[in-house]
Amino acid sequence: MSKPTNFFARMTARKILVMILYMTIQNNAVCEKDLRSFDTDLFLDDNAVDMMVAYCLTNFFDDGDARSVDLEYIRACLSWYQVYIPRIIDSVNKNTRSFPFEQMDYIDQALLTATGLETVCIKTDKKVILNEMIEIAKRYGDEWTKKLINALGNTMVDELSSSII
Repeated sequence: MSKPTNFFARMTARKILVMILYMTIQNNAVCEKDLRSFDTDLFLDDNAVDMMVAYCLTNFFDDGDARSVDLEYIRACLSWYQVYIPRIIDSVNKNTRSFPFEQMDYIDQALLTATGLETVCIKTDKKVILNEMIEIAKRYGDEWTKKLINALGNTMVDELSSSII
């Protein structure tokens, strides 16, 4: 369990994590790479992660939103990306009724990945993760994104929580 943190710092960190994952997914699609084989060395380098966070804060947040960020949360989630992304994708594909992870919108992929990473890396309570990701989905996704995160995220969190390394 991670230590208690400022609510706004964690919420800002969640948004930034989703943005970083979104950019990663979009870049992989352009380069025609599978997320499972993506080279995540940058995610293991604290300086590189700091630069990604700074980029997001500078370009997508007001100064007031950027005052406090739970950087350790972002680093923890990204550092385990390569280990858990195959399990997250498999869980989504196993539980989806429509189409596979790879055919979902980039924002849906990023939100589901962030949900999975927070579940296995930070071990945040399921209700908290889903409520926060649904709020992000309302802001950045389409009308179906929040429903997808609620339904599929619920099942995925249960499955991932029961198989944490």
